Amino acid sequence: MAVDLRIQTVGIERTLQKLSEYPEKVQRRALRLAVSAGGTVLVRAVKANSPRLTGLFRRSIAAKVKSYQGGAVVVAIAGQTSQVRSRKKLGPGRGGISGRGEVVPIHFLERDIKPHRIGVRRSRALILLIDGEVLAFRRSAMHPGHRGYRMVERAAAQAGGEAQARVEEKLREEVEKLEA
Repeated sequence: MAVDLRIQTVGIERTLQKLSEYPEKVQRRALRLAVSAGGTVLVRAVKANSPRLTGLFRRSIAAKVKSYQGGAVVVAIAGQTSQVRSRKKLGPGRGGISGRGEVVPIHFLERDIKPHRIGVRRSRALILLIDGEVLAFRRSAMHPGHRGYRMVERAAAQAGGEAQARVEEKLREEVEKLEA
């Protein structure tokens, strides 16, 4: 389900050349800050494209920056974090999976889900509720399916250019700070 958005640093060769004059530690820090700024743009776009039910899902979207090959490759990973808690105590039907305040996994909302049967193990039953009243006990039920929101794909398409511009701008800012 990963959406790969590669940002090429074209047109900022002079900035990169100036940056290469500084120690590796300073170069890595500048690259991490620049990539983090681009990741922030993508996170904002994913949140803007995501459904708003209680806001719990939107608060779970974040970015983290990882370095590979000794800092030569810097990557921003935008996705879902599991550390989100509801700011207030949620009552029945108030967000997340089954209204328990648990964050819905991003892959359930991103991609299409085909209609399928939901079954239970032997000694259990599904309880069908309508307006808080028990309607029926069932051994299985049909899930109607879901058309995916494709919020990550749309965010990459919409904000990819802006993210690249933000990376380049932040990199220039960091080089100018070093030269001052």
